[in-house]
Amino acid sequence: MNLEARIEHALAGLARYRTRQPGDNLRKRGKPQVKGPRGGVTEVQSLLFGIRSWTVAKAKAWAKGHGYKAGKAEEAGMGNYIRLRQADPSRFRRMRMVVFAPGIKAIVGIR
Repeated sequence: MNLEARIEHALAGLARYRTRQPGDNLRKRGKPQVKGPRGGVTEVQSLLFGIRSWTVAKAKAWAKGHGYKAGKAEEAGMGNYIRLRQADPSRFRRMRMVVFAPGIKAIVGIR
C-alpha cells in the first residue's frame, strides 16, 4: 500500500467516521479529509516526525512534497519529534493521533 493510501486508511479508521464518498467535496488544498455521519470533518492538525529518523530539512521536504505546509518547525513530545503545524488547534473539538508511516505521525483534528 502506498503512503497516500495509508494516510487515507488512517484517517478513515477514526471511530464513528466513514470514508469519503463519491460526490463529497471535502478536499481542501489537496489534503485528505473525511466526513463523519454527523457532519464532522477531520483534518491533519500537525505532522510529527521522529527526531532519530528525520532532520528538519527532510521533514519539510516530505511535507511539501505531499501537499502539506512546511513552515516553522518546533520540538514536540519532550524533544522526540519535529512538529510541522498545519492548522490552529483551537479549530477542532477533538484530536486523535494516527500513524502515517514509520517515523511519521499526525495529529488529526475533528471539527
